Amino acid sequence: MRRTPNFDLLRLFVALEVLWGHCANRFHGFAVFALLPVPAFVCLSGYLIPASFEASRSYGHFAAKRALRVMPAFLVSLILVYALFGTPALWPTFLTYLTAGAISAQYNGPLWSLMVEEILYAFHALTRRFFSIPVLGTLAVLTFPLMWWHPFANLEHFAAVESFFAGNLLYLTRNRWHTWKWQPLAAVALGLVSVYVLQITDLWIPASPFACAFVVMALHQMPQARIRIPDLSYGIYVYHYPVMTYCLARGFSGYPMAFTVLGSALTISLASWYLVEAPALSLKSRFAGKVKPGQKELSTGSPESESVSFSKVTS
Repeated sequence: MRRTPNFDLLRLFVALEVLWGHCANRFHGFAVFALLPVPAFVCLSGYLIPASFEASRSYGHFAAKRALRVMPAFLVSLILVYALFGTPALWPTFLTYLTAGAISAQYNGPLWSLMVEEILYAFHALTRRFFSIPVLGTLAVLTFPLMWWHPFANLEHFAAVESFFAGNLLYLTRNRWHTWKWQPLAAVALGLVSVYVLQITDLWIPASPFACAFVVMALHQMPQARIRIPDLSYGIYVYHYPVMTYCLARGFSGYPMAFTVLGSALTISLASWYLVEAPALSLKSRFAGKVKPGQKELSTGSPESESVSFSKVTS
């Protein structure tokens, strides 16, 4: 399965947005995003994960591949928290992950979104026999009003859920839109993004799943970037916050703090990629192979998805 360089650049851009947003909030009190980061990550996952399931021999096979991608850097992030703040910081940090941010600690706040993604992947695995456009469309419609009506709603949590369903719908309808021209898609994406960049309506967070979906469509259709970069996005995402918290505790502030966090996060992420993450991903080859005789390949249960070639979708 070939990679889509544009998606790699999108991940990197969004991870840097997260870093900048957290730093800017500390000295400006606010941050303006071109794309809301978590919905963007989750929308892209919603588009790519169904294909990863279909290429897996079993649910355990998929879980093993997922663990090889997520757990090495996650464990390194816990080591980083321990190195900077000591043992008392470890359990609160793990609770941030385990409770999807319901219990939040100052040491590595972004870990909440990892659990949200795991829950969405588990939901996808458990409901694959119902994986269809009508079902996902209904779920998306039902999720949307929760962003206003649910008394305990965290808007970004529900925006992430909505974005995952939007990505799923992109996957199921890929044979219909993959021949569209990218310029109109980019224009619509730009218009939707402007809604919440400028915050000109109360829809700026609820608009994010739709903006992210059109950005994913446009990036898939546009000419692909001719560069290959190490996948630093995940490392930047899980390493920058402990560094930022440490810098703040040491009295750093303003742009010096932001650039210190940026340089440190990039350095740690590069080391993590080459020393930990890439070697772990190389172990995926041990799980590679065709479906064994008599073993059913994971299917979506959707006649449309079974009849459409996956040649256009990349990971």
